[in-house]
Amino acid sequence: MEIFSNISYINWLIKFTQEYSSFSDYNIIYCKDILSEDDQENVKNLKYFYEDINKYAKKNYLYSINDKNGNFYKVIYNNIGFEIGIMYGKEIIYSCRRIPIENKDEFIDLNDIINDKKQDNIDYINNTLNKLSEEITTIYQEGIPIEAIKSTIDNIINEIISKKKK
Repeated sequence: MEIFSNISYINWLIKFTQEYSSFSDYNIIYCKDILSEDDQENVKNLKYFYEDINKYAKKNYLYSINDKNGNFYKVIYNNIGFEIGIMYGKEIIYSCRRIPIENKDEFIDLNDIINDKKQDNIDYINNTLNKLSEEITTIYQEGIPIEAIKSTIDNIINEIISKKKK
């Protein structure tokens, strides 16, 4: 299902979150008596909304925010912010929460997804990662053990993460 083929789902989400600022597709079990069939169907479609955001994000090197039970993306549409997430447990649950916008740079613009806009730095990232891949392949072919390469890369990444946390 392509949620982003038009903006009707986003318009529904804006309207729905005016009344229910936070919800999950799991809640549908308990809300069947108070939600219209259309609302019930759209709540169920939250999964596809998340999957489309996730697909776009991966393609554009935009990463979700991890929490203890899953992850979420901050998305924005016409100055309205949302957290669209997934939680793992006995079941997979998709959630939505309307949130204030403090820093627009932390959000993925839903218009970018609708228009399949390639982010500005994609070509640079792809070229740089291709060079890194070629260099790793070259040093492996020159006899550097794969374990040594992996260990070195893991150490560098851990060092960067450690410095980033400070």
